[in-house]
Amino acid sequence: MYGILLAFLTALFTSAKDAFTNKAVKKINEYLVAFSMSFIVIPLTIIPLLYLGFPEVGQKFWVALFFKAPLIATTFVCLAKAHKYSDMSLIIPLLSFTPIFMLPLAPIIAGQHITPMGLLGVSLIVVGVYVLKIKEKKEGFFDPIKAIFSEVGARYMFAVAFIYAFTSLLDARGVSGAGNDLQGALFWTFCVDICASIILFPMAIVGWKKTKKEFSHNIGHMIPIGLCKGIAEIFQMWAMALTLAVYVNCIKRTCIIISVLIGHLIFKEKGIKERIPAAIIMTIGVIFIIMASA
Repeated sequence: MYGILLAFLTALFTSAKDAFTNKAVKKINEYLVAFSMSFIVIPLTIIPLLYLGFPEVGQKFWVALFFKAPLIATTFVCLAKAHKYSDMSLIIPLLSFTPIFMLPLAPIIAGQHITPMGLLGVSLIVVGVYVLKIKEKKEGFFDPIKAIFSEVGARYMFAVAFIYAFTSLLDARGVSGAGNDLQGALFWTFCVDICASIILFPMAIVGWKKTKKEFSHNIGHMIPIGLCKGIAEIFQMWAMALTLAVYVNCIKRTCIIISVLIGHLIFKEKGIKERIPAAIIMTIGVIFIIMASA
């Protein structure tokens, strides 16, 4: 019961992080926003680690960290740019493509092959993307797909979804290399965020120099991004310690629907009649893929 509740809270805080990112990037340089996604999380993970202790880690942990840090730093920049150029309710559903990008890797890395349920999930995600821009269908059948790729923010989000396919696999190796428990997961997150912050720091300095005045007036917009991201990660790890990971991942995907609603209700984004059904279809598709791989 508590694990399911924590999973829902993970979805809620993930959507809140996206909302704060969408608001901040309109006022602050995107590299500063990307930096806040890692740097502000560090205190939230170090505090429980001081109580739980630091785990012993092996070579597998450090190798995974070596590859994960630059990849996740890149996704933070792409996320910030995606929010800068496009509606939140349009780009967040595109994260559903991460499990699709993971499917070609599964036979190679885990020896897993797509099942009928997984194939159905993929089909639903593709249908959902089509529905996102169904209004653009005028002359040709592929007009909605072309419309999606014409969005600058959507292209950045597709890059994020693609990179997440690799970082998700690295997460599994990193956490298992640190003990495969809550302590190990927290330490993995702590190390990833420190390394990502170091990588993003030079870009953040450049962004700060370009927008000193805007930064001084809007620094408060950055703090909630890291706080919500850190809380969501802690709740997710805690939930996985209490219930099955497949349940947590399925429930977390409801953040897609929540984010679309936030985009409409708070940011007054248009196209809700297409985006809500599309988000629901894509969320169901992701759940099917997760269940098929469980």
